[in-house]
Amino acid sequence: VIDVAKKEEESKEVCSVCLEALYTKRVITFDPCKHIMHRTCGIRWLETRDFADKQCCPICRTKVDLLIDKTRRLNWNYLFLQKGWSDIVAFGPFGQPTKYGILNHSTVYFEGPLMSHLGSLITITKKTLRNVNRTLEEAKEARKRKIYISDIKGELEKLKRRSRILADMMRVWKRRGMRYEERKEVEVEWNYKREREAL
Repeated sequence: VIDVAKKEEESKEVCSVCLEALYTKRVITFDPCKHIMHRTCGIRWLETRDFADKQCCPICRTKVDLLIDKTRRLNWNYLFLQKGWSDIVAFGPFGQPTKYGILNHSTVYFEGPLMSHLGSLITITKKTLRNVNRTLEEAKEARKRKIYISDIKGELEKLKRRSRILADMMRVWKRRGMRYEERKEVEVEWNYKREREAL
């Protein structure tokens, strides 16, 4: 009877962002406001902000200090906090690296060369890919629902695409592209072919 009541209660809880049932996918809590949402929804929100100081809760606009999931605290090197680097970067409206965004962030947050900024992003993306791959294996072993597994696979595809974009940017940079003078005022999605042709 208790299990049935608990399941009924869980099925009523919804994501603060997409308003779908929380139990269907991985869940995170924003701290300090404690709003709960699907991991995918929360991270997408944070990644599509223009700058780190805009990484706030989509519900109450409180600045997010850390993310918490049911199994582990995720604040360790996880958010781009005021004190340093993190795994969730504010990439802007596309949620993926753009030339405009990378050049702006490399000058705003890093006084060093662009290559170190790209190198840091590549390292973070590889680490996150490993962690999400591990999560996928755990979900399969636990026989999670199809929608739960599909959500993880969607995150993996996003990260693989990000990894390709960053590798492309590094190649362009090594061939004397991606210079600050090239920064455009209009942000557009990354296009490797166009960048190669411009070299």
